[in-house]
Amino acid sequence: MARTSAGFPPCHYCRRKGNLHDIGRITDSIGPSVRRVIILEEAARDLERARDFYDRIDHDLGNYFGDSILSDLENLALFHGIHPRHFGFHRMLGRTFPFGIYYEDTAQETYVVAILDLRQEPLWIREELSIR
Repeated sequence: MARTSAGFPPCHYCRRKGNLHDIGRITDSIGPSVRRVIILEEAARDLERARDFYDRIDHDLGNYFGDSILSDLENLALFHGIHPRHFGFHRMLGRTFPFGIYYEDTAQETYVVAILDLRQEPLWIREELSIR
């Protein structure tokens, strides 16, 4: 099966736009409270590395991870800005996997800066976020 640049199977709610990945099949049709969620290139690489990690354990687990994170990102379109700040960014916890989705809100859009495994050393997470 062909994969997108982020490593996920192509779908109708993820399309490539330059260095950004635009997520959210519902963002254009519901209304003003729903934000466009944009995954920055570094965060897309985080997703790909994590999916590859779970793929090495089991191919279906990698696909399940991808679907789970995409679902979390769709929820972020609705519930942006309510999450506590950690290391300078809002952090949404993944519902199924121990990953944190670090993001910034602007007036019009939500930018996902990183998607990191929360089992890492907190100092490593802080350093990783400081360079993004």
